[in-house]
Amino acid sequence: LEGSVLTAIALVMIVVLAALGIRSALLVGFAIPTSFLLAFALMGISGITISNMVMFGLILAVGMLVDGAIVVVEYADKRIAEGTGPMEAYGSAAKRMFWPIVSSTATTLCAFLPMLFWPGVPGEFMRMLPITLIYVLSASLLVALIYLPVIGGVAGRLTRTLENISDKLRNNFKLVVRLLLVLLSIAIIFMGVIQLVNGIAIIGAVLFFIGCMAMMAASAFFFLSLNQFDKKWRTSVLVSGLITFIAAVHYWYMRDASMAGDVSNVTAFRYVDWILTVPLMCVEFYLILKVAGATKSLLWKLIGLSVVMLVTGYFGETMGNAVMWGTVSGIAYFIIVYEIWLGGAAKMAKEAGGDVLHAHKILCWFVLVGWAIYPIGYMAGTEGWYDVLPTEGLAMDVWYNIADAINKIGFGLVIYSLAVKKTA
Repeated sequence: LEGSVLTAIALVMIVVLAALGIRSALLVGFAIPTSFLLAFALMGISGITISNMVMFGLILAVGMLVDGAIVVVEYADKRIAEGTGPMEAYGSAAKRMFWPIVSSTATTLCAFLPMLFWPGVPGEFMRMLPITLIYVLSASLLVALIYLPVIGGVAGRLTRTLENISDKLRNNFKLVVRLLLVLLSIAIIFMGVIQLVNGIAIIGAVLFFIGCMAMMAASAFFFLSLNQFDKKWRTSVLVSGLITFIAAVHYWYMRDASMAGDVSNVTAFRYVDWILTVPLMCVEFYLILKVAGATKSLLWKLIGLSVVMLVTGYFGETMGNAVMWGTVSGIAYFIIVYEIWLGGAAKMAKEAGGDVLHAHKILCWFVLVGWAIYPIGYMAGTEGWYDVLPTEGLAMDVWYNIADAINKIGFGLVIYSLAVKKTA
């Protein structure tokens, strides 16, 4: 009967999918396991164990428990099509369809209630069927009127947000760039799955290989697109390609070191990579602000601060006193943040205005948010007062690889987008 329950669920989902479409079918599909879980909880409280008659009741209930969910979803979709917001649409659907769904469920239950009073041994055996149906359909009533409207409203908002992001990507980036972002997202998700499923044991070589391939793909993209830009923007895109190419080479060496179990070499290669690429990111700021009169003193100031930030971070990971060195590294980081957000770099970006100011702001957010991922990895791999934070068990390399992918490839894509606009 267990197989029959799964078959019944599959057949119901196929019918719902064919009739309502993917999004609505997924929402309705949530009603099945949720109703079953609530019903099992009620059975547990009542002291009822799973038997063949209970399983038979579940089979009968599968087709009926989705009725209320279908009515709510369909009415909400109609309101959304008329221009109502998702939250309001699902809320009004639950209110408008409350009595129709309650009365429909009640009439179905009334048909099975007489079986509760069936006398004798057959009655003792058969009464599990109506009890199961009462529990499941009552649970489906709660799901359709309370749980589903909340999930539907949140899912509707999320869908609108994703559609807006998709439209912006489609309008502002070429197909190749969008494919690169998709591949990057898949790589990040894959890293997370490996971390959750397999722990720290096997993530090293796999993560570094994925990072190497992502960086190499980004480098090829930036280098192959150079000829389409004006000479003054070609240098910026070239630097973006160099950043990801240098990272790809070091990721390959880190992969070999990880496979050999040499953690110290992994750390050394990573910091060598950063000491080369992070100053190049500072060069990116200088190049886009050069049109506003940026001087080399600004460039050397950013490079000097980045070197201090990285060297002290390396000392903290390899020489002890992680809190002290991490504090110095953090101070250098915040000075960089201040300089690009409120200092001389910010003033020059405002003077340049237009696309330069827009690109500068995006890069500033990368530094503020993207670079902030690195301290999480630092705290996960070192000891200090922050041990009370929930970083234990998180792999340092996972955080560092995610941060590298976001910042290095992301920096390049921002520069690429600006170069496209300025060349057009």
